[in-house]
Amino acid sequence: MIPQFIGAFIFSSVALIGGSLVWPVVMKQERPPILQTVHDEVIKTDIGRNAEDILGVNTGPIDVPQTVGSVSANVVNQVGNAVQQKVESVVTDRIIEELVKRFDTLPPSNKEEVKAIICKPNQ
Repeated sequence: MIPQFIGAFIFSSVALIGGSLVWPVVMKQERPPILQTVHDEVIKTDIGRNAEDILGVNTGPIDVPQTVGSVSANVVNQVGNAVQQKVESVVTDRIIEELVKRFDTLPPSNKEEVKAIICKPNQ
């Protein structure tokens, strides 16, 4: 009887704690007052904060300025990377266009030389 009681207590505690962590994500609405109280107590512990981070339901960052700063830095990095990739693509395309134009203006004998050098088998 006592082991069953302990098991039921542990199970209900885990369900209550887990529910308080994932409620906003699953239900798409605010936590009820009881779950909010449980949530507020759970996130005061290291295990509660880690569980919230692992589940990806961290709804209230403790350090908002740092979070905003890291998000904005991340956005800047992503935009910078996208711009860099686009610039590299445009530059590569322009180089290829210029090479093709120059190749087309070569005399036929020079074209054959270039073809021989490019198509030369590895030794």
